[in-house]
Amino acid sequence: MSNQSDRNRTRAEEVARLRDVLGPRPLPGGKPRPSWKRTLQDILWTHNDRHATKPKVVSAKTQAERACALFRCFRDLHVLGYKIRNPHCLGGRHVRALVADWTSDEPRTRRLSPSTLQNELSALRTFAEWIGKPGLVLPAETYVSDPARVARRTAATTDRSWAARGIDPDALIEEIAAYDAWVGAELRIARAFGLRVKEAVMLQPRLAEKVSGQAAAGSDVPILELETERGTRADGCATFRSIRP
Repeated sequence: MSNQSDRNRTRAEEVARLRDVLGPRPLPGGKPRPSWKRTLQDILWTHNDRHATKPKVVSAKTQAERACALFRCFRDLHVLGYKIRNPHCLGGRHVRALVADWTSDEPRTRRLSPSTLQNELSALRTFAEWIGKPGLVLPAETYVSDPARVARRTAATTDRSWAARGIDPDALIEEIAAYDAWVGAELRIARAFGLRVKEAVMLQPRLAEKVSGQAAAGSDVPILELETERGTRADGCATFRSIRP
């Protein structure tokens, strides 16, 4: 009995090895089956420009991040032993295996933070809608015994400002500007107007600079404002008034 089991195991391992070498079984008519990567990419080309819940398109950045997340998930499944040939076959047991691996106490390359784990599940949830399996991906808390392990925290628990870390922002910006004048200029304008990184990088000063009709109290100098669209969070126009004298 043991010898028969050993022979069956050896045969299964040999078949699996040959499948990896030869690729998927051909379709009727001799046409080769597409790989899981090809199939996943085809699904992305068809659906990835759509918002998960709203009738609108999403940005190129969102599309790229979603595609990367899905490819990572399927690669993780292959590492875990789930050799999915067709991404349409994604099932609940696969999602459970992924979350168990992402939250495992065992040392691994990709143990995920709660925020990253929630983002990966969000991509899988959207993917499940694309392949006609709504409800396949449950809330992260249902996959773990301790919900705190997957709870995303949006509020900072420590002061992350430069002053709290004993850093002089102006001196540091000047040091950076001596190394790279362009980055130094971006940091100066971000500090003066409170711009986000993307807004500062994509800013076109000659187009965005506006002079307000108002003046600061006790001064005749008009207040400088920036009116910009590129890099803003809401795809609209934002006006930034200098927050420094």
